[in-house]
Formats: sequence, C-alpha cells, structure tokens
Amino acid sequence: MNFRYHALFFRQINFWIAVTVVLLVASLLETLRAAILLVPPLVLYAAMQGAFHFHYIVFARRFARALERKLNQLNGDHALIAHELEDAYLFPLDAPRFVGFSLGNPAAFFSTITLHYGIAGTLVIVLALYRAWQILPALAASFPPLEFYLPALCGWLAANTAYLVWYFIFQRDEHAIEQRLAQLVKE
Repeated sequence: MNFRYHALFFRQINFWIAVTVVLLVASLLETLRAAILLVPPLVLYAAMQGAFHFHYIVFARRFARALERKLNQLNGDHALIAHELEDAYLFPLDAPRFVGFSLGNPAAFFSTITLHYGIAGTLVIVLALYRAWQILPALAASFPPLEFYLPALCGWLAANTAYLVWYFIFQRDEHAIEQRLAQLVKE
C-alpha cells in the first residue's frame, strides 16, 4: 500500500505541475490572461489531493506496523522491524506533523520535500493572486461575479489550510485507527 500511494502521489503531483505550467504560460498571452484565475484553485486542489494521498500513506504505515508487531508477537522474536526503520528514516508516526512535515523529525528528507512543495505551491498561489488582482477589475466589468473571486478564494484557501492543520496535528482519525489496531495486536 505504501509504495502504491507514494507512486500515485508523484504521478498526480507531476500531472498538476504540468497543467499549472501550461496555464501560467497561457496567461502570458493577452487573449488568455484570465487563465491565471485557474491557477490558485488548481494548486489548492493538487495540495489537498496530495494531502489525501499522504493520509493513506500514514494509514498504510500504521497498518504495517500493527501487522509486524502481531507477527513478531506470534513468532516470539523481533525480526520484523521495517516500522522502526520507517520511524527513524521517514518520520515518527506518533509525532505531530503538518501533512508530511514532522515535528518529531523536522530535518528528515520527508519534512524537507513537504516544505519544498508547500513553499513552491504557496509562491505560485501568491504570484497568481497578485496577477489576478491586477486584471480582475477589467475582467469583472464584463463578468461581475469575478468581484467575489479574491475574497472567496482567500476564504477557501484559509478554510482548507485550517482543516489540514487541525486534521494532521491532532490526528483524531489516526488515534481511532491506532486503538483498533492495538486491540488486534493484543488478541
């Protein structure tokens, strides 16, 4: 499961990066300048989709850890240690994190790549919002609902960010899964 979710994440993030680049280039043409308006919601969509895949990676790791613990328990040895290696190499599962940025191992490559995508996506959104702010008055003259574009988008960005912080820092669903898996290991 872990491999498949990583592969899916990178396939989809690369697709959304390519689409974003096409939109950015298209927006440089005067006749297609409004294409920039699609960039912030698209980057947000790609980020949320990436976070969704990441939460399945965490699920896969928690499930694999429980299986290894149960098999070690049944065999009476400590031979299966992949979950311990992943905790040390990637990030500790039980430490607080914001998506893939682990507060338990902030110097890990997983934390760094999360920062990389997060900072790059934020910069693209900020630059696209700045360009949108420049062209919206002219576009809204012919399509008045565009007057709500910036406030609506900023609200949507804030709501999604707040949800991700809440979801990943507090790990409510992960704790519920962990309790169920702990019961299985004890049985």
